[in-house]
Amino acid sequence: ETIPSSVMILDALTRTIPDAAYLTEFSLQNATVRIVGLASDAPALIAPLEKSGQFADVHFFAPTTRSADGLSYMFHIEGRVTPGPAARK
Repeated sequence: ETIPSSVMILDALTRTIPDAAYLTEFSLQNATVRIVGLASDAPALIAPLEKSGQFADVHFFAPTTRSADGLSYMFHIEGRVTPGPAARK
C-alpha cells in the first residue's frame, strides 16, 4: 500500500529519463525497480533518478556495455521505490 503502482512508477521513469534514452525492460518486485535500456550517456541517468524523489539507492546492477552500433550503451539500473506522498504523512 505504501508503494506507488507500476503505472505511476513507469510514468515517473518516463518523466525522468531523457528522450535520447529508452527502456527495453521494466521490472518491479516489491519496492525494487529494475530498468534495462539504451542511452548515449548511461552514467548520467543515475543522478536524475535519485533527484526525482521517486527512487533511492539507484545503481547499476550489471556492467554497462557498448551497443552493436557503437553509439549507445546498454544499461542495467536498479533502485528502491520511495513511498508516495500519502504514505510519508
